[in-house]
Amino acid sequence: MKLTRSGGDLVGRSGPRGGVGLRRLIVFLMLLLVISMGLALCYYQDYSTVNSQVQSISSQLRYDDSQLQEANAQVTSLNSEVTNLNDTIISLKSHPTLAMWTGCGGNAACPMVSGKWWEEVVPDTFELDISFTSTVPVNVYIFTLPQFVQFYKCGGSVSCVSGTYFSFGPTTSLQNLAFGYGEGCGDYVAIFQSLSDGIFYPDLMVTYIPASTATGACASATG
Repeated sequence: MKLTRSGGDLVGRSGPRGGVGLRRLIVFLMLLLVISMGLALCYYQDYSTVNSQVQSISSQLRYDDSQLQEANAQVTSLNSEVTNLNDTIISLKSHPTLAMWTGCGGNAACPMVSGKWWEEVVPDTFELDISFTSTVPVNVYIFTLPQFVQFYKCGGSVSCVSGTYFSFGPTTSLQNLAFGYGEGCGDYVAIFQSLSDGIFYPDLMVTYIPASTATGACASATG
């Protein structure tokens, strides 16, 4: 705008230059607005991307933590199994369990004749574990040596046996009957007898468990 004097007063006169400057200002402001919106949009997109990445990493960390806890639980379980296995190995070394041969050869089928019997000496310092199946009912007796002599002399009748003795049955099946008085005494005989003919399938095991003092009949004898 150019100022001129007219009649003693200053008068403003607009020209082409004034309109151009205003338009440039408006364009500049609009351009600035567009740039600001673009920057805001880029920031929002970057923020969304970063936020998504953070959520993904957090999810992965939670998954890794879960996997770590599961792995720790498995390690604890394996350590427990190793401890139990070591205890078992130590027990087996200290107290081995062995199959016991019978009068009919190992654990083979034994013919059972009415009124007759199979006899097995109970080894001292061992626990005797008795299992068997049979086609006929079988009685199990565990005598001391003097009682066995009475039983033998009486032709296999317990009516002649004096004192207390161990008796089980009659039964066609017996599982894991443990007799521990032989752990500290070498004075016992196991008898298997049936009143019928049939087949007897013994499964006898002994476990080495030496007693620190006399047991059973031997304890009574020393007492």
